Amino acid sequence: MKTLRINDTTCDISSIGANENLLSLLRRNGWTGAKCGCAEGDCGACSVLLIDPSDKPRSINSCLALV
Repeated sequence: MKTLRINDTTCDISSIGANENLLSLLRRNGWTGAKCGCAEGDCGACSVLLIDPSDKPRSINSCLALV
């Protein structure tokens, strides 16, 4: 089972399609803070904070990042 942790909630992503972006996953699961503004990564409305396994935070455009 593949999982993704979002705001201390573990989500099962094993059935996610190969072309689904992070923004659609967030919106479908009720996290509505990130919005789709331009769908090109220019406006920043879809920006989310990603913390990788080494605890290094970085900002990504969820409309461009594939799950």
